[in-house]
Amino acid sequence: MKTYTAKTDAEAAGLHDGRITLLVILCNPQPDGAARFSGCDKPEPYILRKGSPVYYDPFTFARYAPGDVIGVKEWWLPLGFTDCDVYRADCAAGTLEQYRRGGYKWRRCPNANIRTRPLCESVEARQVQSIDHDEIVAFGIKQKWTCISPSLGTYCHDNDITDDFRVEWGRRYPKFPWASNPWAFFTTVKLETGK
Repeated sequence: MKTYTAKTDAEAAGLHDGRITLLVILCNPQPDGAARFSGCDKPEPYILRKGSPVYYDPFTFARYAPGDVIGVKEWWLPLGFTDCDVYRADCAAGTLEQYRRGGYKWRRCPNANIRTRPLCESVEARQVQSIDHDEIVAFGIKQKWTCISPSLGTYCHDNDITDDFRVEWGRRYPKFPWASNPWAFFTTVKLETGK
């Protein structure tokens, strides 16, 4: 089992309940110069250095491949009782404050205590600005709803949630800002229920 460290409690909770079905992970190293990804089963190589071109299959650097089971590491609190461990993503703000005042220290759960194990369905290498509205929702950014006609109760969703994704991308990868349009692995996951 390969592991993925949830970046936020909301991401851990979304992966756990199946709401999040897309991970967008920075491609590292980034290509330099003429990058060409096909995004299909047989991707074209890309150049890492302009001076002396070195060609790589981008999937050499992908963390996950279709069929991999991904263990989601999240903040966890071992209380020492059988079946009483606490996962921070499940706690309300007041409960978190109580644990803090009690002197408890959160830590990343060990592999034996990983509770969320989605299956990797597909991996695609693309530039991050190619993300579309449905993918942003699958990533875990909530849709914005605006009222069109309050008297009739008609609503439509605001299609521009790209700014919210751009802010989250900047938090996760400050050295590779949205404006530079870095390459990323768009990794589709599916929660295996009943396991």
